[in-house]
Amino acid sequence: MDIVIAFCASFIVLCALGLAIIISRKSFKRVDEAYFTDCLTRCSQGMITSDEWLVFLSLPIKHDPWLEGLKMELLDINEEYGVRTVKVGQLPYMLMEEQGIQCIQAILERISERPYKDF
Repeated sequence: MDIVIAFCASFIVLCALGLAIIISRKSFKRVDEAYFTDCLTRCSQGMITSDEWLVFLSLPIKHDPWLEGLKMELLDINEEYGVRTVKVGQLPYMLMEEQGIQCIQAILERISERPYKDF
């Protein structure tokens, strides 16, 4: 009888824990065009930290394939022209070589030429 009571109590506790995890699930940042443009602008001006840049590059953009394609281009640019050592505590944080900055500015121009898209 004690085993049945212990089993039921454990089952109830595990169900409550599972329900709490499901209900309190963290939300994620949805990358929209304004946030995308802001990150690129701050990167080209040297006002974004390397941590922010890497988080931006790792966020999925499944809802907008066009922006996801641009992000893939940014990953290639980051690999090719990215600076590996950044002096912390000094602004601006130059995360790219000059050619990488020019590529980022070209992508910003392409975003500004994109027709309006309503989701």
